Amino acid sequence: MYNRPDSNYLSDEEIEAQKKKEMDFIINSLQQFWPSLIIFLLFPISILQQKRRNITS
Repeated sequence: MYNRPDSNYLSDEEIEAQKKKEMDFIINSLQQFWPSLIIFLLFPISILQQKRRNITS
């Protein structure tokens, strides 16, 4: 009997290629959506500052 390589096993090169694809996807997504991310982050901060301003005045 001979050892047959498992079909689910990925070589190191395939794993590296898959990681690179995932990183490229994440970077492309961030490049497309960073303006809306900044807006969603700044909007709650501005609301909190307004509430704080209303409390102190």
